[in-house]
Amino acid sequence: MDEVLRQLRAKFVMSCQERLETLSAAAEDLKVDAENSDALARVRRECHKIAGLAGSLGFATIGDLAEEIDINLKKNQLAWAQIEPRAQELMARLANIGD
Repeated sequence: MDEVLRQLRAKFVMSCQERLETLSAAAEDLKVDAENSDALARVRRECHKIAGLAGSLGFATIGDLAEEIDINLKKNQLAWAQIEPRAQELMARLANIGD
């Protein structure tokens, strides 16, 4: 079981670069138009995926951040300007996940 978990964690870590690129591109689009529904949907979709995996693989802080962003976007409770600092924190953690 430990080997399976190790492999799943490694796969998740490798996928974080692609997820980071998707989030970064969406964040850039949101700098131009903070109400860009496509970009907001991309952020939410990636955060939803990350939240679902990260916590169960031992990356609780990343999972919690992603879940918080996902929920706020889903409920449309906060504007991007309010969510962006947490998204930037999430992206920084994803960028350093392998360190």
